[in-house]
Amino acid sequence: MLLLLGLLLVLLTVAGATVTYDFVTTLSVNGVAKGAPRTVSVSGGSDQAIREPMPIAADTPLAFACVIAKLKALRIEADGIISISTNDVHGGAVGQAPILLAANTPILWNSSSGLANPLTANVTALYITNASAAIVNLQIDKLEDPT
Repeated sequence: MLLLLGLLLVLLTVAGATVTYDFVTTLSVNGVAKGAPRTVSVSGGSDQAIREPMPIAADTPLAFACVIAKLKALRIEADGIISISTNDVHGGAVGQAPILLAANTPILWNSSSGLANPLTANVTALYITNASAAIVNLQIDKLEDPT
């Protein structure tokens, strides 16, 4: 029996300075929906969207900063295989182990999910390694509480 878990991240901007990310989850078994979709909304006062073509290269720096205690939601997706190191090339002493991202397989996290945050420490920079034969398009969406 094949289980498919569909996750959709919808970005909504509401009146004022509040930004809300809605995570909509559905479950299908062999293409048949099981139960109604479930929505979890997470709000914060600041969001960042990065859309960047990553060249075929090792350790390409990408401007991205994040304070873990303030992070409310995170989405990372690429249309090719990449490796992401934080704070230092290849993780290093001040970073975490590299995050290996499969093509078209997003990392979706929010503070209400009950899952561990994929970022384990505050981030001052990202370093992207694209060892494929083509440019990979990277998308990152981050929601934070700036206070």
